[in-house]
Amino acid sequence: MFDWFRKNIENINDPVFGEMGFAKSYWEGCCIFPPIEKEIEIFADGNEEGVFDTQHAIYRKIVESYASLKDQISPLLIEEGESWEKESIDNAEETFNLTAISISGSELNSMECVFMFESNLTGTPTFDVLVKNWHTTGTVEISR
Repeated sequence: MFDWFRKNIENINDPVFGEMGFAKSYWEGCCIFPPIEKEIEIFADGNEEGVFDTQHAIYRKIVESYASLKDQISPLLIEEGESWEKESIDNAEETFNLTAISISGSELNSMECVFMFESNLTGTPTFDVLVKNWHTTGTVEISR
């Protein structure tokens, strides 16, 4: 993680996200994401005190509705992955692995999140999918 961005603010132990460290204007940490039963990184907007009530509510709803979010995200990943790889992709779950979620928003109904996926495609690019107000925007950023 990016220690040079950190202020001299002690890490906190958040009841939902686990140990979190502050980096400029957001907190970062790792937690087990129940729908996939794997550890992912969490980036959550928050002030220096680390108050995450809205981010907790958004995260809980993401956990509850991940199946329907995944149904929206998977076709975008496949489309962008096929464009990257120049061949068809049969199964998004075999090609893309969720590694992080960045949670923004001041209210549950006006959330904005980025779901970050690693891939096993040529060059091992990562795919970031933007979700606003519980729907994908169609925006996928690809990076190496």
